Amino acid sequence: MSLKLRDGTRIVIDDPAKVAAAQQYSFTLKGYAPLYDWVKAHAWRMHAPPGGHDVMVTNGNNQTIEMVLRLFLDRGDALLCEQNTYPHIFESLVHPAGLHTVPVAMDGEGMLPGALCETLEGFAARGERPPRLLYTVPVGQNPTGAITPEARRREIYALCRDHGILILEDDPYFYLQFAPGGGAPCGLTGLGASYLSMDVDGRVIRLDSFAKVVAPGLRLGWVTAAPAVIQKLVFHLHGISLGACSFTQVAMAELLQHWGEAGFEAHICTMQREYAGRAAALQAAAQEHLGGLASWTPPAAGMFLWLRLHGIPCADAILERLQTEKVVVVPGSITHCRGPDAGRPCPFTSRPLTDPRM
Repeated sequence: MSLKLRDGTRIVIDDPAKVAAAQQYSFTLKGYAPLYDWVKAHAWRMHAPPGGHDVMVTNGNNQTIEMVLRLFLDRGDALLCEQNTYPHIFESLVHPAGLHTVPVAMDGEGMLPGALCETLEGFAARGERPPRLLYTVPVGQNPTGAITPEARRREIYALCRDHGILILEDDPYFYLQFAPGGGAPCGLTGLGASYLSMDVDGRVIRLDSFAKVVAPGLRLGWVTAAPAVIQKLVFHLHGISLGACSFTQVAMAELLQHWGEAGFEAHICTMQREYAGRAAALQAAAQEHLGGLASWTPPAAGMFLWLRLHGIPCADAILERLQTEKVVVVPGSITHCRGPDAGRPCPFTSRPLTDPRM
């Protein structure tokens, strides 16, 4: 097999053992060994988890979220989450599974610890069992673009420890952090402390993805969690899909070996510059055409600009006109963790920093 990179470099995979591994079911439980070894070393370099943790290669974050929900929650259970959040998993996984979403208020820096504390105290006051799981996207949050500061994360982690709650840290935009006003990319340094880096008792289940920094079509990522959780996920993954895709695992492992750690960081810097440029272009257009009509916080990570429209109670009212003018936005109403509701107007929209070739 031969893979041609954008710079013209070719990666040739001609070792018979590697070619065979790429064409067979994934018989290695936690992932193709060279890729598993890279993922584990990289995760420890980036997060240095203080508790006993392990990793597993997965078919990407969406499937892993589904597995975690199946393992830890039953129909009728409550799931804590940011008030506005990644709508796809709620439409396709959470609500069909009969789970009860509990929205936690947020601001421009993500989930509010005070609101989480109040919510949990409400469960106690009513004599109800507290939720088992909190779902959060802490960096470049979909749809708001918020980055939860380290001090706030520590407060949230402490609250979850006090109440015995697991944290599902879905962090696909972690590497796509950039300076809002430009400047040199931060590479792999200065990306901030993850929930995993604080996890002294194995309550964090962290999801990372190659989708946002290499290619979504790979459907490849990894999960870091307590060994007992990894073991359950291993059984689940092999039960439903016989493991992560072998072909993409072998290809990804060869690419990472070709790059080395320095080459991977150089690629991350390229991605950070790309998204910083897209963010700057989108904001310049917003400032030109929406000045005084909307407000927003300049994004510093990920691929979303969260706009609050002035003088319009609900963005849904202008969706048809936007579509007519070929303006692509996600209405804020569909990002509420309980889904759209006519009685819950939302003046926000989310604008993706789309590929300029689209």
